[in-house]
Amino acid sequence: MKGMSYQHGVIFVGERYMGGAEIVNNRSISWVEPVTAKAMFRVSVRVFKSMPLWFKWAAFISFLISLLPWMTGLYSWEQYYGVPFYLWVYFFLGTHFWFPSDMKRFHGAEHKVFSTKELVSVRHIKTIAKASIINRYCSTNVIVLFFLTVPILLIPFLLISDAPFIHVFEWTTMTSLIILPVLVRWLNRGTHFDRVRQAVLTLSYFVQRAITTAEPDEVHIRTAVKAYRRVVLKENPSRLTRGKPIKKRTKGGHQMAIADITIMPLGSQTTSVSEVVAEVHKRLKETDLPLEYTLTPMSTIIEGKPEDLYTIIREIHEVPFTLGHQRIALNVRIDDRRDKATGMAMKLSSVNQKLSE
Repeated sequence: MKGMSYQHGVIFVGERYMGGAEIVNNRSISWVEPVTAKAMFRVSVRVFKSMPLWFKWAAFISFLISLLPWMTGLYSWEQYYGVPFYLWVYFFLGTHFWFPSDMKRFHGAEHKVFSTKELVSVRHIKTIAKASIINRYCSTNVIVLFFLTVPILLIPFLLISDAPFIHVFEWTTMTSLIILPVLVRWLNRGTHFDRVRQAVLTLSYFVQRAITTAEPDEVHIRTAVKAYRRVVLKENPSRLTRGKPIKKRTKGGHQMAIADITIMPLGSQTTSVSEVVAEVHKRLKETDLPLEYTLTPMSTIIEGKPEDLYTIIREIHEVPFTLGHQRIALNVRIDDRRDKATGMAMKLSSVNQKLSE
């Protein structure tokens, strides 16, 4: 699986599915869809729109300056007017070294999800936060390889050619791009020149720690976890259990409780609460806590161990605020019976049995 971070979130791309999660206007959004050309294009647009305004203006102005000489016929072999097209390679690859602060944190969260040996789950955020911020297969390896290859090739090219420097630089850039896939394969799978490979990786690890990542906050890790799980749940759900199946019911020593939850935004412009309820049930669907739940016309009923109920209630509490509401009323009733095993199905069965008598 490959990962990509951007200003608003994290994207993971598997063999058949791609998915992501992002924070927009203090609201968490996640998605997953099959890997297609259209999906990749939409992701590219999403990432570009999230970039800072200065980046968009720099890209636009550079494009005009590089295109203008060709449109006006000023380009000639002896002299180059404007910005050469191939310098766009350095513009886009160079942005790897000046990520915005949030993008660095999302990048760090992405790396920690890859590095952790713990089950990737919101329950283990504290453990994931302690994982390494270095990723052996980060795209930073590619960037470092390219910027090392260019000067190594430029010197001999200058010695054997009497062409203008701007053209020698262009040849060097294009040659570096052509051989870059071979070098990346050597870095990831090669068995020769181990010391050179280790030196390149050491430099890449330094760049990752010092430049392209930053220690993520909980919201960044939570976003990366959600994006990762959306893809893995589609492609290989067993990777999220590691041989520890998630049990919907717990018997023998662990008492189950039932929570009846009603959440009402106050002072909103609409009397409907369906948007909030729908988002609550999305959270319930995505959680890996061993819970059972059902929606009724008046409330949501959740069954699980008391400690798990309190965990999910804390998450539900924050849902209306992520949707822009400023005040809520949250009503919670918990039925925790300790003298015998019980649950939603058992309670309904008991009543139905008495009705049939």
